[in-house]
Amino acid sequence: MTRTIAAGALAVFCAGCSVEGTDPGELGNGAFTYSCAGATDAWCETPFRHGGRPLPAIAAPFAVTYDDTAIGSAQIVSASPSRLALSRGRFAFLAPGPAALLARDSTGIVRDFFHLAGSPIAGIELVRIRPGQLEGAAPSQQLAVDPWSIEPLVVLAMRAGETATLFGYPVADSGDVLTGSATWSFAIEPAGVAALHGVEGDNVIAVEALAPGEATLRVRAGNAERVVAMHVEVGP
Repeated sequence: MTRTIAAGALAVFCAGCSVEGTDPGELGNGAFTYSCAGATDAWCETPFRHGGRPLPAIAAPFAVTYDDTAIGSAQIVSASPSRLALSRGRFAFLAPGPAALLARDSTGIVRDFFHLAGSPIAGIELVRIRPGQLEGAAPSQQLAVDPWSIEPLVVLAMRAGETATLFGYPVADSGDVLTGSATWSFAIEPAGVAALHGVEGDNVIAVEALAPGEATLRVRAGNAERVVAMHVEVGP
């Protein structure tokens, strides 16, 4: 699968990250800022953090703020609630396709707007992180190297007693990295070959090899699933 990052003109902000610039809305009255709504948004993790319009995954929450050059902040609402819903200050796409977000002043007048498009999670990429390649701590795990320089995981080969750290991110059928805080889960069968150490919902997980044998690692993000074969050899 070809992996690319969606381009555009929306500013980016996330917890622990700096704003990399602001861009005007489509009416030019102010600037919209995308915010990560949880710890699993690829936009919050280097090197995906960049100035460009995000491509949110279906059912993956995110937030947006707006700064109007004349009136300051404004209320952000969805122009298509059946496709892009707003709940408790967080947006989430309910269906694929484009939708506009409107910035309204206190009287309800639309000051500005911009469009985002939601996409289903078509696949899950996994990379194995070596010691020293993660910076920061949970819940904001950040990759300190370019994952494109790391071969995507096909088979997880380990020795008994070894621990491997895996980093996952969702992709669209186009190969674009998807944003939004998708729900993640990990499972290993059978349990006696390896064990998982991590909090369900995070996209960074530690796998501990327990005993020689074959196992299967199942990773889910949204409605997508990735199955990885494990092979554990005798330890040193």
